[in-house]
Amino acid sequence: MSGRGNSEELHASAPPAPDISVALCTYNGERFLEEQLESILGQSVLPREIVISDDGSTDGTLAVLARVLTPRRLDELGIQLTVLRREKPLGVTKNFGAALAACSGDFVSLCDQDDVWRANRLERLVAGFSSPEVMLVHSDARMIDASGNPLRHSLLATLGVRSRERRAEQGPKAFEVLLRRNLVTGATAMVRRSLITASQPFPKSWVHDHWLAVMAAIAGRIVLCPETLIDYRQHETNQIGAVKLTPSVAVGILGRSRRVRHEARVNRMEELTTRLDNSGVRATDGQKSFAAQKLTHERVRLALPDRRPARWRLVAREFVSGKYHRLSRGFVDVARDALSPS
Repeated sequence: MSGRGNSEELHASAPPAPDISVALCTYNGERFLEEQLESILGQSVLPREIVISDDGSTDGTLAVLARVLTPRRLDELGIQLTVLRREKPLGVTKNFGAALAACSGDFVSLCDQDDVWRANRLERLVAGFSSPEVMLVHSDARMIDASGNPLRHSLLATLGVRSRERRAEQGPKAFEVLLRRNLVTGATAMVRRSLITASQPFPKSWVHDHWLAVMAAIAGRIVLCPETLIDYRQHETNQIGAVKLTPSVAVGILGRSRRVRHEARVNRMEELTTRLDNSGVRATDGQKSFAAQKLTHERVRLALPDRRPARWRLVAREFVSGKYHRLSRGFVDVARDALSPS
């Protein structure tokens, strides 16, 4: 009797399973989708819900979903399924916005259609929410090619994320770090649903993962799990991928128009500064001030003259003032502004 009582007490005191939703966006993804779905269904901690938002696929994507995610199989696993379908594509950011808004779990894991999850991915990410202040947890990833062969560098190494950036992103300077550049790849991330609510609607000029990361830095904390918890597939039809900044890539970047890049950055900062005054996520005065300075800096960069000698003087002035290092990516952006064509 006493043994049975102890067993019942242990069972009663076991913590409840985390309430996890998976937000999976699809678009003509039949080639790799089945492998990704199987990796979700094989998790050590299963999601309660999978929400799929299909952006008007014209291939066999929906047939793959129906074949793998059968009602009987999902019922056995205790997983609810919601599939959102549309005829006209919305694009990556709006498609993810729709998927995330439809999720009901306390924690929501973002999911691309062409990756493969390690079996403990959800378990490791949800463990990162160790306090109510943690709004977003993300990880590193193993880079693989279209055939699943591992590439040379991990995702964070490919992006050139330095150790001091990793530390700063998890501290009080996360907002400033993320305005200089995005360190969070959505396919590696899990967020609190409360963050999604506060972040909606996603601005047109922002990519969904960057916007969520910035909002997370305002609302609370970000945690980086250093493990490679997914295989992040690179192939010819990636909508968003990752490319290592090699000398040849850098030369290609320097050959691109500055104006298009700077117009996009000004638009992003204008939308952010407007939202900071009206958002459900309350920014500090210091964060608002930094965003305003960043907007001014980006407007200066957009207005740089086409003639290089005149442009160089203005770039030098911004550089000496320290704004390139404080508000942008330092020498990388100095070189872009000084050498790129108009």
